[in-house]
Formats: sequence, structure tokens, C-alpha cells
Amino acid sequence: MKKYLLILIALLITVLTGCSGTGSTSEPVDLSVMAVSSLKAPMEEIKNNYESSSNNTLNYSFSSSQEITDDLIGGSRTDFIILSSEKNLSTLESESLINPSTKANLVTNSLVVITSAKSTLKSGEDLASWEVNSICLTKPDKTTSGYYAEQTLANTGMANSLGSKITYVNNVRNLLKAVSDETVSAGIVFKSDAVNNANIKIIYEFPPESYDTINYPMASFKIDDTEENKSKIEAINDFENYLKSEAAQTIFNKYGFNIAQTQ
Repeated sequence: MKKYLLILIALLITVLTGCSGTGSTSEPVDLSVMAVSSLKAPMEEIKNNYESSSNNTLNYSFSSSQEITDDLIGGSRTDFIILSSEKNLSTLESESLINPSTKANLVTNSLVVITSAKSTLKSGEDLASWEVNSICLTKPDKTTSGYYAEQTLANTGMANSLGSKITYVNNVRNLLKAVSDETVSAGIVFKSDAVNNANIKIIYEFPPESYDTINYPMASFKIDDTEENKSKIEAINDFENYLKSEAAQTIFNKYGFNIAQTQ
């Protein structure tokens, strides 16, 4: 009798242990995730950590919020979405392409002025000096960072004094290269695009009240709650919970992001 009791206890321990793993779901699931390019570095690190403790596999694609929105409206499909524009997420919701109950703000960002690491410029006040002949922004109709950059320049009154120096490029990658190569004197980007880059330096951070909060909203793609989709839904929920975890938030902090006020 004692022998059978010990066997029963061992079986119970095995079952309970199997049900309590962090980042684990009942069966392996391949999850596709569309995210904005500014999240690439932290998301790659999160992928390694998440997959090491989960049965699930993450497959990423990175682009701008507008391009992701256009692709999904045009018929592309994914499992999970992370944007840098609440407006774009609202557009996807109006098209019934996301599950509204999964909407949440993941992280926030801030706006900074950057120069080449070799530049002698030291502060935002230096932008008005004769040494600065060009200040580069990304195009506001193509990128979220460009939209917020124009907003803060208008709200701070800097647009009037610096307007003749403003130039535009299509994306952040081109902006960072132009600043690093000193093709332009300075640039305005998200803080997360500037940290951990030895070729550039941050000389000024705009006050947060000078622009709307830069939230990074996330949501799952619309999926029917059926028995057939049970494993997929379980995996999506597991991944979203992991993104909200302290471990993931520590990674986001390392790359210049801040924890969102509401998650």
C-alpha cells in the first residue's frame, strides 16, 4: 500500500510541475509577430529568452507602423502586432483586424537630438548656432518619429527658428547614417534609436510635455475563439504576458524604452 501511495505522489508532482512552467503552453506553436523597426534590438533579445523557456517559436518581421497597417489591410496576416502609433492600431481595430480585448500599451519612448560622436555640439541650444546647417528628421507621413519630431518643434517654438535647417529622409536607418557620417549636423529621433550606438551621441532630450505620449500599443490579430484555435490563442496570451513581465521590461529599459503607465 505504501509503495502505491509513493507512486501516486510522484505522479502528482510530475503533473503539477508540468503545468507551472513560465512561458510554456500545452503544445508547440509558431507565432508570427509584426513589430515596428525601433523594437528590433530588444525583441531579438526577448525572443532568445522566451524561446529558451517556452515550447513556442517566434517569427518576426519589422517595419514602420504605417507599412504594417497597410500590409494587414491589404491582406497580410500575423498573430501579434506591436506598433508605435495608437492611430494605426485604431485603424486596424476599425477594420476588425485585431482582438480589442488584447489591446495594451507595452512601452513608451522619448525624443532626443543626436549628433555625430565627433561633433562639438553639446546641447539643444547649439542647434541655433551658425555651425548647424542641417537638422535631419524622418518624413512624418512615413514614420512615427518624424510625426512626433515635427510636433515637438512646433510646440516648443523651435520650428520657427530652425525651419530653414530642416531636412528629411525616408527612414531612421538613413537618418542615423547621415548623422554618423556628418552629412547633416544633427537629427531628431526616438531615444531608443540612439542608445548603444557608438557613432552618435545624445545632446538633448525634449521635455515630455512638448509632445504627446509616445506609446507602443500591442494587440493580437483577430482570431476566432474555437477549439481548433485553442493552442494558438493560448500561445498568444502566453507571449503577451511575457512581454509584460519584469524580465522583458528590463530588456526594454536597456534599449532606451520606458514602462508604459497602463498595460
